[in-house]
Amino acid sequence: MPASMSKLGAIFLGAIAGMLAVAILLLVPVWGVRKELNLVVVDWQELVLYSSCLLAGTVGGARLAYREVSRILASSQEYDAFLSSDSDETVSARSDANLVESKERISPSDDELPLLTEPVFEESLSGGPRKAKRGFWTAKSKGRTTVLLMFLYLVLFVMCAVLCQKLGLGNIVSDPVSAEVIRTVGVGAAVIGLYMIVRGLFAPAGSDHQGLPEKTGAVSESAERKAISLSGEFPSSAIDDSETYHAPHVPPSKIVFLRRHPVCAGCLVVLTGLPLVFQAWFPLLAIPGLFIGMNWLFPDNSTSFR
Repeated sequence: MPASMSKLGAIFLGAIAGMLAVAILLLVPVWGVRKELNLVVVDWQELVLYSSCLLAGTVGGARLAYREVSRILASSQEYDAFLSSDSDETVSARSDANLVESKERISPSDDELPLLTEPVFEESLSGGPRKAKRGFWTAKSKGRTTVLLMFLYLVLFVMCAVLCQKLGLGNIVSDPVSAEVIRTVGVGAAVIGLYMIVRGLFAPAGSDHQGLPEKTGAVSESAERKAISLSGEFPSSAIDDSETYHAPHVPPSKIVFLRRHPVCAGCLVVLTGLPLVFQAWFPLLAIPGLFIGMNWLFPDNSTSFR
């Protein structure tokens, strides 16, 4: 009962957090540019866009919270089972060790005694102990910084689209009928992208990497052959070094990335349709750069060695 209650509470908090995140990312920039609350909803396309984003954010936040709580509960159960099994093994091992020690008591010789050595400290140029290095981009702050940068990028993207509409810069067409069609296409693309995001969140873990290209088999085979050669089963000269290479510093950008990461693909579709709702083409120039940035932020570990 407590586990189910904790899951329900986490789902509720996740839904509220997702709804607030969408409101901050979408409604706050629009209201900040237009400066009037009654101008937030100008036509029905914007109303559909806002309601769809709020619904998707609520469902997505609840799903993420549920997955996180399930992972924590599963890990805690595994840890408790490990502690119980480890305690039984420790008790039996200690009893066996005490029995052997009581039967055979042999004093250690001088060669077996541990040597007492002083701890070695790395000295600086001034002669004192060197201070610990403090890096700005650490492993703990990397994920937090990435999320904040993505959050800021999305806010600026929405503000750019609304500002183009307000100032009349970068409009796609000036004909009212054509503008209505473009806005409808944009809201349809945004709804499809939101559906892709929610569907990707509900997909089982690891399903994003099922459709790997055929090179993956050759990659694993070459890595396996390299490992066998290092173990000494056959000489390394029998392996062609052209099959392996070191991963580049900048990961490559590939279209197959969208198939392996449906959530990122849905985000690109949403960000493609959102400027069309505001009838602005200027923010669409940032979509290729956003695709490349997603490839850098979410690299595929299976292609690290080819």
